[in-house]
Amino acid sequence: LNFLSSRMASAEIIRRLPVDVVAEGITERKLAALHQVDTLNLMLYTILMIMTVLTIWIFKHRRLRIVILFNSEKGTFSFLGLIVGLTIKLCTNGNSSGAITADVQLWNTTADVDLPPDFLRLSVPYYDGISKENQSILLRYKFDSNVNVFKEGLLEEKATFDSEIFFNILLPPIIFNAGYSLKKGHFFRNIGSILMYAVCGTSLSVVVVGLVMYGFTSFVRLPFSLSETFLFGAVISATDPITVLAIFNDLKVDSDLFALVFGESALNDAVAIVLSQTIERHSPSPGSEALLFDGRALLNSFGHFFGVFFGSMGIGSLVGCLASLFMKFTKISQYPLLEATLFILMSYLSFLISEAAHMTGIVSVLFCGICQAHYTFNNLSSDSKMRTKQFFEVLTFLSENFIFTYIGVSLFTSQAHLFNIWFILGAFIAIFIGRLIMIYPLTAILNVGRRPPIPMKHQHMLFFAGLRGAMAFALAIRNTSSPQMRIIYSTTSLIVIFTVLFNGGLTVQIIEWLKIKCCDQSSAELDQGMLSPHSHNRWDKSLLPQKWYDFDNKFLKPLLTHAKPSLVETMPRWCLPIAKLFTTDLQYQQMHCIEPGLYIGAVNEAVDIRRLQDYFISRVLTVDMFPPEIRYQSITYLFVIAKDLPEWNLMDDFDRCIEFIESAIRSKENILVHCQEGISRSATVVAAYLMKKYNIDENEALFRIQAVRSIVCPNMGFMKQLNLFFKFGWQVDRNRPEYKLLALGKWRKLHEGGLTKSTISEIISPDPDEFSPANSTNCPKTLYTCRKCRRCLYTQQSLLEHDKKKPDDDCADIDFILPVKWMAESILQYEGKINCPKCGSKLGSFIWSGSRCGCTAWISPAFMIHRCKVDKWMKY
Repeated sequence: LNFLSSRMASAEIIRRLPVDVVAEGITERKLAALHQVDTLNLMLYTILMIMTVLTIWIFKHRRLRIVILFNSEKGTFSFLGLIVGLTIKLCTNGNSSGAITADVQLWNTTADVDLPPDFLRLSVPYYDGISKENQSILLRYKFDSNVNVFKEGLLEEKATFDSEIFFNILLPPIIFNAGYSLKKGHFFRNIGSILMYAVCGTSLSVVVVGLVMYGFTSFVRLPFSLSETFLFGAVISATDPITVLAIFNDLKVDSDLFALVFGESALNDAVAIVLSQTIERHSPSPGSEALLFDGRALLNSFGHFFGVFFGSMGIGSLVGCLASLFMKFTKISQYPLLEATLFILMSYLSFLISEAAHMTGIVSVLFCGICQAHYTFNNLSSDSKMRTKQFFEVLTFLSENFIFTYIGVSLFTSQAHLFNIWFILGAFIAIFIGRLIMIYPLTAILNVGRRPPIPMKHQHMLFFAGLRGAMAFALAIRNTSSPQMRIIYSTTSLIVIFTVLFNGGLTVQIIEWLKIKCCDQSSAELDQGMLSPHSHNRWDKSLLPQKWYDFDNKFLKPLLTHAKPSLVETMPRWCLPIAKLFTTDLQYQQMHCIEPGLYIGAVNEAVDIRRLQDYFISRVLTVDMFPPEIRYQSITYLFVIAKDLPEWNLMDDFDRCIEFIESAIRSKENILVHCQEGISRSATVVAAYLMKKYNIDENEALFRIQAVRSIVCPNMGFMKQLNLFFKFGWQVDRNRPEYKLLALGKWRKLHEGGLTKSTISEIISPDPDEFSPANSTNCPKTLYTCRKCRRCLYTQQSLLEHDKKKPDDDCADIDFILPVKWMAESILQYEGKINCPKCGSKLGSFIWSGSRCGCTAWISPAFMIHRCKVDKWMKY
């Protein structure tokens, strides 16, 4: 009795409270219950992702590949998501605990409502215990969903997220990071092939899949229009081979294959989303008997596609360039936390601006990422570079894995699914045919002009790498308003899970079966900027890419970054006032990283301790006339005296310079190689190091340096020495006549105006007169003697060979030789005659500045003997 009386008293109190107070209390209790369910739902996903990360770590740590699906991270997330989704489905059984449903009828039967209203006003009657009167309260209800479609319980409902979360929160960091982490060397080296696959290939895939599905659905009598099948083709043509790329990266597969797969997927998403929006916008109204497009609509659709695509690309690129300019001309780099935060916000702003302008934010944020990586990244401080890279890597990892987890969970929890076995079967057939037609015919066209061509095993891998992922799922989940769209959504989810588990799990086995080259080391070289993007591919050496590279290096990079040469150096003189406005102090004085640990610069950087500390320089190699004026105890120095003259023999110092650089690289220390301006002498030394390290010629080495520091230009004499260094097998052979000739030029310049017999004797050849053709066993095989007195003058080893510009007859009258010991006194002058030391007859002449041979070749210094004055003796 006491219990019943207390309950009745509580009911009486509630009944006497004002209705708005009662409604407020009920609202608070419902919000608390929803908050609890939301927390439980988020906790479920968090625990699921933790379990998956730990599972992946165990398999990576133990290097186990027992189960195929664990070969791919995304497959693991999807598989565990399926298990959790099935558990939720079985445990909740579709019940909504505490949910109250009331059936109401339309009061205003004359209202003209074409679409479901966003809000409903509901008048609820009640009896007011205070006033003892019947009253009513007006409530507002928000449109939720079609009651015939969604019947899930509260936990199942909360486990299904709004599609806008995917497009506005989860997808932007994934797409941005695709552009921000772009390996520019590989990407732009294969830009022609990538555009062919991404634009032409994706469009072709949409058409093929759409036509195949339309024919198949018509055959099995499914109510799909041509526009709906084309929309499915656009949705399912968005590839996402992130699993394959992760395995490519671990195995270090061929760099060109990696670039083709990555580049196609990066641009393919942008093309697919614009195509899907174009098809939706220009599809005929429901019930129309027309085909997908009439002629006018077809032109409008093309215009819309290109307008949206290039408009979005322009917005993203513009925001990226503005961010780069801001980072370049402000001191915000002194506050790395603010700098990194601003970088992230401006990157996301490109997505929002594009969406607000009725463009496509996905395309915008992709090209913003490319611009940020190409320009803004170079203006960031070292802390911000590390922070932004790590931030987007972690955010992308979490976003991708959440999406794949959600795909697995929603397969059982979402009541928007509508599975049709015939449509699913047709979809697998259609995407197989579409991928087949997309890869092999287009590759055959590409191989007509591409050198080297794409091999067949790479084509097979490209076909196999056509996984569907986050973008296809996000496009499908945006619209589930009709049975046809629900079937498309369900089929897309199944295809994503199947391709991730099957294709991703078998990637390693396919690579091994196709015998694709792994452990490719060219990736590291390209990533460090040593090579120009078009250095190894004639397909990309066409006029348009070359014009773009020139425009980028001479205008955009100097404008948007601290890169050199600056606009002051590259722009015409009449643009000098404007160029100075966009040139910073760093552009006037800057060192460049040729490869990890190796920097090249000018003398002012060698004496700036702050600059040296910023680049972690611990060794300095000076190639100049004077050592640095300031030296620091924490830095190891090597000084090599050298003048920037063509006659100077810098080759004599190659060995110790290369050894000094190699010791720094082995010790993982950063080294700066500099001369006065960082143009000629230091570039020659760095080129010699690269030539020996990579076994390349002087032109390739210089090309790699100029790709980073375009102002380098060794003088002609240094280029000749580098050429000899290459001919000598990347070593300095001091016994070769060509080397001795260079040594003579150096000694002449070093002792200019003060040559003595003692200095000459250190570099000239010994006198062959000690050998006698008649009685010496040590006599050289070939001797040249004076025709008049038979005095031995020189040997075959003293003859200088040179590159003849004309037939041999033009060089038949004169021998160019190295100076011999008996000439020591006569060649102390600038020029003069060469006479026989015994009989005094004239043999020829000499000139230290050089002389031109009859074949037009220039030889310096020149010691010339007339062949009519000597006899040739040969030993048999």
